[in-house]
Order: sequence, then structure tokens, then C-alpha cells
Amino acid sequence: SLTMKSGIDTTMVAGRYARMSNEELIGQVTLNAAGMTPEAIEIARKEIVARGLNPRLAEAVAVQNREWTEDYIAAYCDLISKQSCPHCGKNDSRLNGTESAETMSFLLFTSFKRKLVVGCKSCLNKAVFGALGKSFVLGWWGIPWGLLRTPQSIFINLNNLRFHSSKTHNECLQRFVTAHRGELAAIDEDAFDWDVLDLS
Repeated sequence: SLTMKSGIDTTMVAGRYARMSNEELIGQVTLNAAGMTPEAIEIARKEIVARGLNPRLAEAVAVQNREWTEDYIAAYCDLISKQSCPHCGKNDSRLNGTESAETMSFLLFTSFKRKLVVGCKSCLNKAVFGALGKSFVLGWWGIPWGLLRTPQSIFINLNNLRFHSSKTHNECLQRFVTAHRGELAAIDEDAFDWDVLDLS
């Protein structure tokens, strides 16, 4: 991490930023900038300007280092909810979020994954039913974790189905926005691009 504690040489930090590729620098400022000191933020801003990168990347750093208020979250939820679905491309309904949970087991090995998903109601349902089906068929076969995690996955998936038609921004969309606040701050609102966000 390139956060700076007092006493660290700013020349060393500037050199580290300078050695980063554009992709590494963008990843640092959009995903890992929380906790940077004002000096480190200024060094990152100067490096962004020197390379001619998107000037909104400096805002991505700032966003991660200030209190994230309900107003900020609501504004980005509004922005996302008006976009085309990142999965099917349709733009005939507002987007929202869900969390899918998937358990797969193979004797002594059990995999349990939770994932925040943003999309239209149809794609949210598809994500949850897909995880539900895999968990129901493949989750039980691990001892002991398959027997414990499978009911948990089923409960999470069935519980989240009821929020897919919410007329307001649901809690999963708000969590997605909070997790991706640096990336969202770097996006030009007039040219929204899902490729900027890590949806995996």
C-alpha cells in the first residue's frame, strides 16, 4: 500500500508512483487509496496530471479519503440505477442490486462464495436462481461445511429475491456503490462505462 505515515520520504513514494504502469496507478487510485495522507494524495494527483490521465482519477482518491455520506451513496445509486443493464444491455427498467450466495462441495472441500450483483430485475433473478440451483444440487456433498453452508446459501438467495423489485435503492446496491466508490468517482457521468468497474 502506498499510504504514507509521517517520516516516510515523499521522494521515495513519488518514485514508486512513477515506476507504476498506467494500469497499476489507476488501480491504486481507484481501489486502494483509502488512508493516504494529504502528501501522498498530492503526489498521486501530480503523477496523474503528468501522464495526462483522466483528471477525475484525482477525485477517486479524494472520495476514498473522506466521509462517505448517505447523500454521496444516494447520488451514485441514482447514477447506476439509470444505466443500461451491464449483463443484458436493456435499459427499459431501473437497475438495483442483489447478493448471490453459492455453495459447491466435493467430499472434504466446500466452496462458499457471496457476490454483489447489479442489474435489471430479470438479470438479478437469473444470478440468484443460478446460485440457488448450483447450491441446491452441488452444495450438500461436503462434510461438514457443505451441510452448513448450503442452507445458508439457500436462505441468502431466497431472502434477496424479495428486494429485486424495490422502488428505492436496496441495501445491496448501496453496498456495491460503497465498495466501488473510487472507481465510480473516476467515471464521467455523461459517458458511463461499466468496463471501468470490476464486476467479477
